[in-house]
Amino acid sequence: MSKKKAKVPARPDGQKGKRTARAKAADGTRKHDRKEDSGKDDGEDGGEDGEDLMRRLTWFREFHGTGVDDPGRARLQAIRHTEAMTEFHPEEHLPKGGAPKEAFAAERDGKKIPMALRKAKNPRPASSFGFAAEPVEVGMREGAGTTLKIRLNSATTKRLDKGTIRMFRFEASIRKWVLVPRSGVSPGGEYAWVTLHRPGLYVPIGLPADPWLLYSVLQMRSAQTMLLRDDAIGKGSSWLRMLADQVFNEGLFRGLKDDPAAIEGLGMPPFQKGMGPVELRDLILGLDLPMPGGLAEWDILDDICPPWRGPIFPGHWFLPPFYHLPILWFLGWRSRGPWNINGRIKCVVRHPSDSNILYAGAADGGVWKSVDGGVRWQPKMLKQLSMAIGGLAISASDPNILYAATGEDTPGWGPSFGGAGVYKTMNGGATWTLCGPIGSDRCTRVQIHPTNADIVYVSGNGGLHKSIDGGVGWTNLRTDHCSDVLLDTWNADVIYAAVWNDGIYKSTNGGGVWGTRLSVPLPAGSSAEWIKLAASHYYVPERTIRIPWLRRVTYLVAKMGTDSGLLFFSVDGGATWGQFAGSHGAVSYNEWTNLLALKEFDPDMIFAGGVGLERSTDRGVSFSGTAGTHSDHHMIAFDPNDDARCDAATDGGVYRSVNDGANWALNSDRLVATQLYSIGVSQTAPFLLGGATQDQGIIKTTGPTVWSDTGAGNEGGFFIVDPNNENNIYVTPWNGNLRRSTNGGSAWTTILNGLPMPGTPPATIGVAHLAVQPGNSNVLLCSGADQVCRSIDQGTTWGAVFTTDGNANRVAFAPTDANRCYAASNSGRIYRNDNAGTAGNWAEACTVANRPPAGNVTCIAVGWNDPDLVVITYSNFGSPHVAISRDGGAHWMAANGTVAGMTLPDIPANAVVIDQNNPDRLYVATDIGVFTTSDAGASWAEFNFNLPRIVISELVLRKPNNTLYASTMGRGAYSYWL
Repeated sequence: MSKKKAKVPARPDGQKGKRTARAKAADGTRKHDRKEDSGKDDGEDGGEDGEDLMRRLTWFREFHGTGVDDPGRARLQAIRHTEAMTEFHPEEHLPKGGAPKEAFAAERDGKKIPMALRKAKNPRPASSFGFAAEPVEVGMREGAGTTLKIRLNSATTKRLDKGTIRMFRFEASIRKWVLVPRSGVSPGGEYAWVTLHRPGLYVPIGLPADPWLLYSVLQMRSAQTMLLRDDAIGKGSSWLRMLADQVFNEGLFRGLKDDPAAIEGLGMPPFQKGMGPVELRDLILGLDLPMPGGLAEWDILDDICPPWRGPIFPGHWFLPPFYHLPILWFLGWRSRGPWNINGRIKCVVRHPSDSNILYAGAADGGVWKSVDGGVRWQPKMLKQLSMAIGGLAISASDPNILYAATGEDTPGWGPSFGGAGVYKTMNGGATWTLCGPIGSDRCTRVQIHPTNADIVYVSGNGGLHKSIDGGVGWTNLRTDHCSDVLLDTWNADVIYAAVWNDGIYKSTNGGGVWGTRLSVPLPAGSSAEWIKLAASHYYVPERTIRIPWLRRVTYLVAKMGTDSGLLFFSVDGGATWGQFAGSHGAVSYNEWTNLLALKEFDPDMIFAGGVGLERSTDRGVSFSGTAGTHSDHHMIAFDPNDDARCDAATDGGVYRSVNDGANWALNSDRLVATQLYSIGVSQTAPFLLGGATQDQGIIKTTGPTVWSDTGAGNEGGFFIVDPNNENNIYVTPWNGNLRRSTNGGSAWTTILNGLPMPGTPPATIGVAHLAVQPGNSNVLLCSGADQVCRSIDQGTTWGAVFTTDGNANRVAFAPTDANRCYAASNSGRIYRNDNAGTAGNWAEACTVANRPPAGNVTCIAVGWNDPDLVVITYSNFGSPHVAISRDGGAHWMAANGTVAGMTLPDIPANAVVIDQNNPDRLYVATDIGVFTTSDAGASWAEFNFNLPRIVISELVLRKPNNTLYASTMGRGAYSYWL
């Protein structure tokens, strides 16, 4: 199949020479026909093009790179900050001074301070087993950081495990006691204490000391899913009664009261006086169970053994042997796929003797491994300093050793993520060690000496680096920008370095000395563009040369020149070169996608790729297109034990051919490296989850980990599901901008009538955000450019209702007040409307002096039960990342944290979710994971149990099942059941 070669636009300034990547996109980069280039018909998305790449770069810089000269270094500093964050232990934060003389007192630095405190009535006295004192009402308006001490009732606390006592605040909007962090009990158990962050009603609560009652609390915690479901359908406590009947009448407790031997056999102590199975059952059935939040004791359990650090129990706790931490069964982040839509894979390597073992390096998803030839894959990285794999190599002399060079090098294009050096494994990926520092933070290739795994070369944006001690130390062989490095496996002292916008250099002594740039007919200087190198080996016939070592020939090929589409070859070590006819694998954004591969001992087989993939079976005399791969190609690994089998790394996963690359099929099931820009979830039944991906369409699932393409378009921004009706979905593909589906994503309509259109990249990416009015699916708000627009016919027509200061990039309705809505700009201005978004009713609720911090706002969250509670996040470095208002935007408070060691790291925040059961508890998505606070931003903790350390692009809550859903830029989607 012949290649369709699109015309390269001339430079707008009329000058000749190399255009930069950014200039190529800005002056009208051609679009590639994905079907013809790659053999894959993806419908109307049309593949990736220069405009998409520039919009991605705009998106990346706006949300992940503002306010700092070196985002990569700032990211590493934020990770170090996270690693140093102390996890809260009450004994480490004990207030000064002893027990208060009164029943309760407010103190600061051990000294009593005047504050409005009074004893109060418990609004839900039957909602917990563990009240340790009477509630105290705190009337402070100012005074955050003050300590409240409440003397404990000695008679009451006899039935509690004192070490578990924490302070709780009554949340009136949901009528539930919520745990307050930085609270606990004095060493002697005389008083409970809490560091105040807001006024309210406070009470100490602890876990029961009776092991049978504690066991019952654990059993109820394990059954929380059923209790929530039961409450949601209005059955009250029927499921709780069923649980009690099953456990006490038919299950574990049946007959135990009269059978001491059975109790002893379970490892449980005898029932205490006054507490037997009947009394226990009556206690449970007498609960005023707050739903959906549940018992206060459940919050204590989560505080004592939070899933992100594993179980920590006081040593004097009695834990029966049949208790297997049921509360941990459903805690932690869980991958939701997609298993079948894999993401951008930069490199793939194969075990030199075992064809079933393969490794793949994802653009920001770490290293993956398959032990069954690619049928199934497993992640081998989780918390490394960088998950962006730019180069990966396996040692031929010791296949348990691999080097993974981090940081994807795509100069001028984005998003691509920086690195932290080179990681090494000596056990096939089970564990990784960070090697010594190198001079590149974005790497392109790794080469390992064929007989000595300690000698390794890495090319990157900082040059060419060599280690002779297994990565402990590195020497800079070159300091120019190297797009590739090639080690001659037949003579390991011979090295070729490809220098971007310069040319090819050769060393014959392991990089100690370099010759002059290899010349004619090779392009040189800026005409060389992005260069890829590959080699094959063969023997010349014996009749020509009888000495075996003189018969060995290294067949060297270089891919470079205009759009990196010209192929050159040499059989004499680069002294002279020939050129293949035509252009092969050319693409203007060749730094983003580029492939050159040769079989080790078959120079007749040559692969050249860019958006599509071509091959030659006659040593470059002719080339033809191949069928079946995803667009954008990066690397091919050949099977040394099966001459016809090979695997290709693409933007859509790993593809396999069993016929020398003539045809390909996806071979990366469960390799979840999907880069998701967004995630959206239904609030009504049935369940629907979806998001926009990097170059793999806009996708959805109804529950399984196998997702489907909606056909809505390629690349793009948000995926928003109507909270009133799961059939209504809104997406913003970058090649169509705003589209609507009214049948769950099966068909789409473009709805741009009256909206500001996208400008020339990188000016704007068009519609930035959208919100649906609760209770009325016809009323929509959207933001784009400097306009807030409104529709009353579900987006068929739009009208501008407000002009913002800067670009309007976020809008939101209040969940419980259909008339209240907010809009935010990239300058940090927040606007409010109390008339369902109509024109003439928009204004800042605050005065100039009370505005929130300036910065690019990435999210607006409005309280689930309080339209005046507003939380916003920012993408900037070096400034607040979260701000909170409790009065509808009239006053704002920065919420980065005030407790030493428990502040948010300085990293862009991309989204925020307010907990529906505790408005003081927030979850914030950042570029290095999720963080949470339970005291409205006074102190923060990492919330990344089982979650990779990568960009969390968006975070949403599905209220009916109280579950967080996160989209990542490199590991697909995750969920966390709260």
